[in-house]
Amino acid sequence: MSGADGRSGPTAESPDDLSEAAETDADAEPEAPDANGSGSGNERRRLRDKLATAAIGTVKTVDKIRRSMLESEEPDASGRWSPAHRRKVLRYVYERDGRRCGVCGAETRIEAAHVEHIVPKIFAFFDISKPAKAVQGTRYKSLLHKLDNLQASHTYCNKNKGNTADVTRWRHPTMPPLAVALADDGAEFRVPQEPVKSR
Repeated sequence: MSGADGRSGPTAESPDDLSEAAETDADAEPEAPDANGSGSGNERRRLRDKLATAAIGTVKTVDKIRRSMLESEEPDASGRWSPAHRRKVLRYVYERDGRRCGVCGAETRIEAAHVEHIVPKIFAFFDISKPAKAVQGTRYKSLLHKLDNLQASHTYCNKNKGNTADVTRWRHPTMPPLAVALADDGAEFRVPQEPVKSR
């Protein structure tokens, strides 16, 4: 179309025409990479998820190896590890439980903490009576010196707990649950937990 001076030039377009053209252009062009060239937001999220999954897998693998190494050294006939190994076991369970005493749930210093058996050693094999008391039996087999049956504790808490048969006192209810024994049918016995009734 010619303008008022007779020369041809761009035509005036309505605002609706301009918005439709802009939408068409936006649909036609792929999302441009951001300033650091990492691509679209979706691609960044996918990459972040992959990296997070890989990191979690690495942490789990390292933990599995560490646990295997710590559990490979069995205590001697008196039920004791070497002092160096005991310190390694203490460090592991102390960090695992958030630097808290497994018996009372309060914070503790590693220098003042002890490695403590969650299921007392006298209950290597046990049943559970109705009031959630451990009794000598054969249904549950304690994991004994395995890491899931060990926790860090205050000296006082360790002595105060002793060989109690009260399952609710084995591990504080605010602590992460651990599988401390296996049933004769393969089921896990976990503490802290609701009282388990015998068969």
